[in-house]
Amino acid sequence: MKVANEFGKLSLVNPVFQYQGYEFFIAHYQGRWTVSDIVSGARIVRDTRYKRAVKYAKGLIEKHFDRYVAMVERLRQEEPA
Repeated sequence: MKVANEFGKLSLVNPVFQYQGYEFFIAHYQGRWTVSDIVSGARIVRDTRYKRAVKYAKGLIEKHFDRYVAMVERLRQEEPA
């Protein structure tokens, strides 16, 4: 899927993996692949290589899942109603 970013340029955006009910996507932005989560949009990893970005993001989420969930919950609470 292609979407326009804030500079009006098109970026390639693809879902890449799910982990315990949370979904993550990758976008090509300013010459780097960025893996983010769908719930908060928080950037997990940036890398010049697609597969390396996905692999590293999966590892971080699996290793630090409790911290990730706490961050997402905090961001949800901070959202304006």
